[in-house]
Amino acid sequence: DVYKRQVEELDELYIRSVVVSKLRTSVDEEDDAALKEDSGEIRLFVADAAFTICLLEAVASSKVLTKKHTLVAYLDQILDIKLVSNSKSLHERSRLVVTNSKDVRIFEQQGCVSTKVLQGHTDIVMCCAVSQCGTYAATGSKDQTVRLWDLATQTCIAASSSAKIDPTGHSGAIQSLSFSQRPSSTFHMLYSVGQDEALKSWDVAQVVGGAPMTARHSIASAHDGPIHVVAVAPNDAFVATGGKDKVVNVWNVNGKKVFKEANMKGHKRGVSALCFSPSDRIVASASNDGTIRLWSLASFSCLRTLQQEDKHPVLQCHFFNHGLQIVSSDAIGKVQVWGVATSDVIATLPLHVEKCWALAIAEDDTDTLFFSGAADGTMKVSEDFTAEEAARVRDEFTETILKEQELANALRREEFAEAFMLALRLNHPRHLRQVIVKWCAKGEEAAHDALVNTILPGLDDEYLSRLLEFTREWVTNARFCLTATFVLNALFDAFHFTKLQTLRGMKTTLEALTAYSAKHSVRMNKVLQRLYFVDYLCRHIHPRELTTSASLAIGTKRPRGDETH
Repeated sequence: DVYKRQVEELDELYIRSVVVSKLRTSVDEEDDAALKEDSGEIRLFVADAAFTICLLEAVASSKVLTKKHTLVAYLDQILDIKLVSNSKSLHERSRLVVTNSKDVRIFEQQGCVSTKVLQGHTDIVMCCAVSQCGTYAATGSKDQTVRLWDLATQTCIAASSSAKIDPTGHSGAIQSLSFSQRPSSTFHMLYSVGQDEALKSWDVAQVVGGAPMTARHSIASAHDGPIHVVAVAPNDAFVATGGKDKVVNVWNVNGKKVFKEANMKGHKRGVSALCFSPSDRIVASASNDGTIRLWSLASFSCLRTLQQEDKHPVLQCHFFNHGLQIVSSDAIGKVQVWGVATSDVIATLPLHVEKCWALAIAEDDTDTLFFSGAADGTMKVSEDFTAEEAARVRDEFTETILKEQELANALRREEFAEAFMLALRLNHPRHLRQVIVKWCAKGEEAAHDALVNTILPGLDDEYLSRLLEFTREWVTNARFCLTATFVLNALFDAFHFTKLQTLRGMKTTLEALTAYSAKHSVRMNKVLQRLYFVDYLCRHIHPRELTTSASLAIGTKRPRGDETH
């Protein structure tokens, strides 16, 4: 196995192709354009077996080649993405990408051009974290070590040792890392969890100062099984962990040590992700059972459960928009946006075709970007428009409320023509039917004349088609068929059939109107025949003698002489 691994590592380094070129500049020789080689600088494009093309540059007088850019054509599985907080725009922020290899690539611009690499681990890197100040990064690997990096120089400041060498180190693969959110010169902690069920804290401030990287505090059995994720509260007061045992543990930070505060149970499968709300005392946990649970940090109880319809495992979750929304990724590559107040899915983005392991957010006052990476080897950036959509829906709802109030006022004033147009614009068939019924009750002939002469000729094709759709809906109900007949009569009086046949969906509408009108006609004929029978009974059957005597009390007998025959 060791020999096979070494062969695979060497195979990735095999150079497949090399192209040598020199920079060329355009010159003007006697008014003719020409290219002139710049003999001072040589450029090499090197393609290797790892599906990357490196740009190497060197001055002609020097024998040293410097890697300037790397074009990454294949990322394998993307396991983690972390953004570096800096003054750059959202699209230009540096991104640390963990790609199922021993190296962590840094992308500093859009596209697939990588300029820097963090190299040093001896096995696959599983996770990474970036400090709040954007100066340091930490990586955890299957080699059971945690490494601290200076992002400015891409050099390793310090590295921990496995438990075989240092008893304070991890004895299993590192699964998750998280920095404290309010670093200072004296307090800057890094928390790590892994397959060995341990929660460890590392004093970054001392390590940067030159101290060896040993765990400052350690909880040997933080969970009953492998720990998948660790997260730190925005005020550094709490640390939350979740793992295969389906439990979310909350730890109280006291100085540079952590003590167990509570354990929260409710998930039916392992916990895959944790995140703290930036505005409330709430922590969210995502699980392989297809749910996201919101827990109170005051009572340590479940406040709300966000349930996926298809119940696919949820792999990542993050709060954004001041804690009002949550974005999540799942095992089939979907990225979903949830409303915290309503517990509903606001938007679903089918971005990937395999498990979406990595998800990061960059937001400012105006824009929000989602950076997602999956097992299909793709990393995508999508922009969130749910806030604008929510504002649009809110404005439309407010406008609808105002128009409904205008409709009620018009009916109260018996301004039926205005009420008719308002109900039609609101696209409310029930309100429009009520307007027609009240208008006909006031005067059916006047209502018919107003529709034929004034209202219907002023409608465009869209409103006429909408009115026909309402009529088709009404005619299906026996209680509303008379209203539909009234509107149809007005339409055929106001327009020639050549105008009506050009309306959208007129054929299907007429088919439905014809079928239901025939059905109602048969029903009316049957009712009329029954009325004839009642009329016959009332006119031709008379009692022989009618009595005007008072009714007898219950229990008394009528005298024999008073009985009628």
